[in-house]
Amino acid sequence: MGSRRSGRLHAGDGIRARLRRRALRRRRRRGLDLRRRRVRGRSLGSARLGTAPRAPSRAEPATPRRPYRVSATSASVTAPGYQNAVYESAPAPDPFVLDNGDAHNDYWAFSTGDRFPILHSSDLVHWVSAGTAMSSRPSWVLRSGDWHPWSPSVVALGGRFVMYYTGLVATPRQTPNLTNCIGIATASNPGGPYVDHGPLDLIAGATPGRPLGCGDASSQGNIDPAPFIDDDGQAYLYVSTDFDCSSGICKLQPTISAIPLAADLLHAIGPRVPLFSGSQPWEQGPAAPTVEGPAMVKHDGLYYLLYSGGNWQGSYAMGYATAPTPLGPFTKHAGNPIMSATSSVLSPGGGGSPLTGPRGGLWIAYHGRDWSYANPRTLRIDPFPWQASAPGEPDIAAIAGPTSDPQPTVP
Repeated sequence: MGSRRSGRLHAGDGIRARLRRRALRRRRRRGLDLRRRRVRGRSLGSARLGTAPRAPSRAEPATPRRPYRVSATSASVTAPGYQNAVYESAPAPDPFVLDNGDAHNDYWAFSTGDRFPILHSSDLVHWVSAGTAMSSRPSWVLRSGDWHPWSPSVVALGGRFVMYYTGLVATPRQTPNLTNCIGIATASNPGGPYVDHGPLDLIAGATPGRPLGCGDASSQGNIDPAPFIDDDGQAYLYVSTDFDCSSGICKLQPTISAIPLAADLLHAIGPRVPLFSGSQPWEQGPAAPTVEGPAMVKHDGLYYLLYSGGNWQGSYAMGYATAPTPLGPFTKHAGNPIMSATSSVLSPGGGGSPLTGPRGGLWIAYHGRDWSYANPRTLRIDPFPWQASAPGEPDIAAIAGPTSDPQPTVP
């Protein structure tokens, strides 16, 4: 299925990432040696003309492969703009970026991993590690090998920060399969520490003693939570479900759904509402059409629900559907996917995170891989402009990505 279903940190996000960085350092050293040989050659040529040769400096850096590359601790870029990935010191799969406050200069990126690694930035270009959201893995989440809680998302409300995430329950309460559940944690600061409250009560009138946030009679669990608060204050949680069990027999049918939330964001006030399943050719995954990783953005009174689909090892991409209300009915964009793999970036998506940049423009944060599936999923950003459509038709979400070359645009 999609890249977010297992909750695993892929091998490329760990050991291979370290090997890749070592190889990059070796290439840089070879480039430095080559430059020194060239400097010595020019110096010898100058000596023949009676000019004193210039000794090569050991401190002279190699020509950077990417002139806009930004390190984790860099205080400035070498030129205006940015270049993806904007953070490469560690993997950042399934990133969610919180734009904290109205000044648009306080960004917090949360990603899949044990305790949820956090990055911080004031401009979307320079990122530094900010620790982890939790001090320990939630006790109710399965502890086995490289299984991790995944897909974190955070919303601010009344001075409190609420985190939703996906976890696999530690005991098989819905036999014969383990079940994916939505967990919830809260903090008084965006960087945490977040206090876990266990699986979220997503089901009004749930059976006592049953794990909450784990689905209902018509499904076998929820993943990829994405909160959205509408202009009228009503909150919704968008989730993905893998199975349709409405007939009494569960069949694989990934579906995007919405759940109305109470004002405190801590429990449901209505049942899960299925919105759409896989239906377009690009959504086809290894076993079934894949739709997952929802993210909502409102534009000109219309609701644009972004989502990822396809095969996470190659054809993973991003599309969207529009609706007049948060609960539908949704119509998929005929031009989907709007962001897909290129010759230099694989698997773009992972629950795109729309946000406002420091200059007021709309941007999207997402993950992707450089060149190969063996490489880790890293944090990337690109502009999210709106493109005018035919009269009477909704504007088109025209994401300008995925990019890998230096970009002149300043977030």
